[in-house]
Amino acid sequence: MNGAFQKPITRMLGETRGGSSWSNKQAIEQSREMARIEREAREREAAGAKSEGRKAMEKIMQDCAWDVASAWDDSPLRIDDKTAVNPFWQTRLLPSEGFFWHGDNLYQGSFKTGAQLTTEAKEGNLRGRVSLSAFKRDAENRKAENIQSRPFILIESDKLFSTGLEPSTPEEKDALIRESLARVRFMRERLGWDLKWIAHTGGKSVHSVFSADGVDLADLGAVGERIGIDCSPVKNATSTTRWAGTRHEKTGGKAKLLWCGMPRGCFRGDGIS
Repeated sequence: MNGAFQKPITRMLGETRGGSSWSNKQAIEQSREMARIEREAREREAAGAKSEGRKAMEKIMQDCAWDVASAWDDSPLRIDDKTAVNPFWQTRLLPSEGFFWHGDNLYQGSFKTGAQLTTEAKEGNLRGRVSLSAFKRDAENRKAENIQSRPFILIESDKLFSTGLEPSTPEEKDALIRESLARVRFMRERLGWDLKWIAHTGGKSVHSVFSADGVDLADLGAVGERIGIDCSPVKNATSTTRWAGTRHEKTGGKAKLLWCGMPRGCFRGDGIS
């Protein structure tokens, strides 16, 4: 072979084991092997977490089964058809001096205190959504940097735990509600979290609002996903929920209270119209 071409060809084919081509090839193979090992370890960990979550959810569904009728019966505030669509009771659970955002949609709204929102509810002027965080008095928008405190946490799930998919049939929607209510009952009764209210959104899901006091958000985020909780609202302090009686943008269905804690200054019979 012509010597002029010998060196380039050898370099291209990587035939010299002691050269840089061989070292690079070996490094690439080692890197691929390490990536494979790490990937398999993550897959085993995910499979283990999924298995643990499945067992935990089966236990929750067995021990903490709850349906809509039972939630109504168990509600500290007595709920009837009129109470269920009256947001007044939700406003009475907000800190009266807290500064909350409320608006017709996620992008247009204003700020009012809990006491002012109660007045708005009495006058029938409440708008579609309310924040679950309290904002600074000089806040001009609903950005995270304007949040002063986080008195509440929103728990929800849009997907069936059993399938990982959004419900499409009436039977699947009922199953999603049962799953959601069982998780809420577990959190309230077994974990001791302070439940404020539960409302059906008028769509397919249930919004459950808990006091943030004593709740470890990091632990909730880690465990919640394993038992089918949508952790986006947990991580996002600017999350909002619908007032009872407002209509869902997509379905036109009304949001309705399913369970409500006892508002300040009220007694159980107050919910009866």
